Amino acid sequence: FDLGYHQSYSIVIFCMGLIFSGTMPLISFFAMLFFAFKYYIDKYNLTFVYNKEFEGGGVIKKQVLPYMFFSIYLF
Repeated sequence: FDLGYHQSYSIVIFCMGLIFSGTMPLISFFAMLFFAFKYYIDKYNLTFVYNKEFEGGGVIKKQVLPYMFFSIYLF
């Protein structure tokens, strides 16, 4: 289960649905169906297929959080 590929693929589908739903509102319905099915498929894949040995246990969050607050403060 390649997380990077599926995340970028989802962003492309979301952007295309968002752009073209203004001209044809029926596209937003199909995009909603796509993401509804994708939610359950990704939920299964992340629960049972994704390799757990690469999980960081929240270490990155602890390191990135101060930098995020600093950048928000500067913005």
